[in-house]
Amino acid sequence: MKNLIELFSFFVAILSVPSASAFGFGHYRLSRRQAGGLGSVVFPGDYTPGQTTRSALRKVATKLPESVQNFLGIDQDDLDYFEVGPIDDRFPQRPREDKCKTGRQQSPINIDSSDTEWKEYPRLDMNGHWNFKHKVLLFNEGHTVMLKEKGGSNRPKISGGPLRESYTFEQLHFHWGPDASRGSEHTINGQRFSAEAHMVHYQSRYGSYKKAKENNGLLVLGYLFQVSERENEEIADFIDPIPLIARFKNVSFSSPDILKIFKKASNACYYTYEGSLTTGDCAEGVLWILFNQTIPISSYQLNQFRKMYGSNGELIRSNYREVQRINGRSVEFVTTDSSKRHGDHSPRRGRNKPFSEDYEFTNSNSRPVTPSYGRYLLGVQWVHI
Repeated sequence: MKNLIELFSFFVAILSVPSASAFGFGHYRLSRRQAGGLGSVVFPGDYTPGQTTRSALRKVATKLPESVQNFLGIDQDDLDYFEVGPIDDRFPQRPREDKCKTGRQQSPINIDSSDTEWKEYPRLDMNGHWNFKHKVLLFNEGHTVMLKEKGGSNRPKISGGPLRESYTFEQLHFHWGPDASRGSEHTINGQRFSAEAHMVHYQSRYGSYKKAKENNGLLVLGYLFQVSERENEEIADFIDPIPLIARFKNVSFSSPDILKIFKKASNACYYTYEGSLTTGDCAEGVLWILFNQTIPISSYQLNQFRKMYGSNGELIRSNYREVQRINGRSVEFVTTDSSKRHGDHSPRRGRNKPFSEDYEFTNSNSRPVTPSYGRYLLGVQWVHI
């Protein structure tokens, strides 16, 4: 009964938010639940004059009891990761004073391949990433497209390499830019790439992303994309549903090997350093692994990301953060027996080869066959109208 009363109070609070109206909620409405519950509802910031109604709801939502948040489908870890939006003047929600401005170990960075410390570690052991046990949820969280595995148990785990313990997969999201010449957050020898994907993990012993973040227990795997003249069929499961989630929706579907696009690059050499989150509160104490083998993506496929609508109601043309000062941090370049077997290119001193060039990259206007949406189950989030 108590939870029902609190739930009723939540909807009363919604209607009391400036410019909200019954069933319409101002600029945003709650559409009919078709499948998968409400999905991961995200509220990017507290209400201030001039913000959308959707932003105002986060403060109300996060004060609800956990049981009510679960009923509504509010995922606190997602709220936490993108707490204040991308760290960019185009998104003014960030706090005035935070690690984003004052931190000394911020990400992303430019990696000078001639100024790295060479290391050789055992291979990374990625267990479960290439064969999800549960359905996946792909959704528009307001600043990017994000993927999570719906099941709470048996999540993929990673260990080995420079890692002293096991880390559990939390989510995957993408960063891109206004054109194919930029979009990655990290740069290598000053070169920016077309896009970048981040596979976020937390130390397994903490049991949750939130607790691990509080204890500097996060790991992010970074993957660089470069535009190619051919379509990359392995990324289709990310690209095809985008028209369905362009306006704050989610889709749930079975795709056990959806991360297969990252498998080859995960066997490559990589750079590793101590940094931060590149979104939200820019929390530091994050271990980064940036693979140096690029993944191909066509111009058409890359452009689909730019058709997503952000929490400000505008198209997300760009969502990458600029590189930050390295402030004396060391960057390791890691080779393994696995990377040698896969013919990876390492950065030779004096004649640097900072990333693997297994593909020839050119601009392309080719278009794939129109996908069928029959396999996707639509969930419901806050939908911009």
